[in-house]
This record gives sequence, structure tokens and C-alpha cells, in this order.
Amino acid sequence: SNNALYKVKSVSETYACKLCVDDGRERAAREYGALKTIQAAGFDFAPKPLLLEDSLSVVPYPVVLYHWAEGEVLQPPIPQQQLESFLDSYHQLHSIQPSYNSPFQLNAWFHWFDFNEYLKEISDLFDQYTPWLATDTLNRLDLKDRLRQMINNLHQVISNTQIDPSKDHIPLRLVRVDPNTANAIISPDGTICWVDWEYSGW
Repeated sequence: SNNALYKVKSVSETYACKLCVDDGRERAAREYGALKTIQAAGFDFAPKPLLLEDSLSVVPYPVVLYHWAEGEVLQPPIPQQQLESFLDSYHQLHSIQPSYNSPFQLNAWFHWFDFNEYLKEISDLFDQYTPWLATDTLNRLDLKDRLRQMINNLHQVISNTQIDPSKDHIPLRLVRVDPNTANAIISPDGTICWVDWEYSGW
């Protein structure tokens, strides 16, 4: 199952009403909390939040209401102005610390404080595409060898690192977790607006 998004129009405003899947991940609370935190930090690269209704007393789904983001989905190839806006938004996002005036306390979903989990995910993805890469196409074979070498190098570097990846040893920042460009809206003036914050957290 997936979320349902409705575009709601009034006389003067347009809103996004998002009905979230209730699967224990607190999707609606994450989205609303992230949007409120970004707003409190003074940034405008996300929609302005209006309401969180997660009591399930109105509808049988947690609901988030926010202003509709007008524009077009960011798609490659990305022009320089849009790329700069894209990178600026991430720089601003990762400057947001828990000390900002927000009650948002949720950890990011799928955020592991263990390098081995990330390495396994990368290796599994490589294994998934190995049959496709192992073809007679020269560029694919070269890419396969280069990717394998990169993964081996990652294992070697991390096995020798002295960095402790546990949560108590790294500075917390607000993160999206899902940086899919399909969730990036380019407004008519060229600025970027990120939507879908349901996996976000610290």
C-alpha cells in the first residue's frame, strides 16, 4: 500500500492533503515534524505545514495538510541554476540541528549507525545488477569492474577507520533519507521545493 495525496482548492489557496499509510513508521508525524522544523529554521525549500491529524478519529489514516508546491518535477539533465538550487537546499537542510525551536524528536527511518549495514546495502545492489552488467557491452563490463573495485575499497577504508559511527559520536542534522529527484519541485522562479518527508528525522 502507499500514501494518497489530494490537491484541495479553496477560493484563494491550494493545499496538499496527504493520507499516510499507518504502518508503524510514523510517516505523518515525520513529515509534519520535518516541515515545522524547516519552517522554524527560516528556510523555504519545503512546503509550509498547516495541520497534523493522526488520531484516526476523522479518517482511518494519519493526515498531513500543507500548502501545495507549484512547479515541475526536477528531471535530468539538470540545468546549472537548478543544480545550484538543489545543492543549496541540501546545504541548508544539513545545517539544521536539533537545537532549533522544534519538538521534532524522531530519528531518521532506515538510518543505521553501523557502517556494515550501509556496505551490505551497496553490495546487495551491486549483486542485483551484476547479471545486467556482465554482458558483452564493453562499457558495462568496464563499469562492473570499476564498481566492484570501489566497493572493495570502501570495505578496506572502513575496516581501518577509527571513526565511531554510533549516534553518540556524530553531530545530528535533519536528513531526508529519500533524496529522489522525483520529490523535488522546481518553482516558476527556479527555486527548489522538496516534498515527501515521511522518512525524515535526525
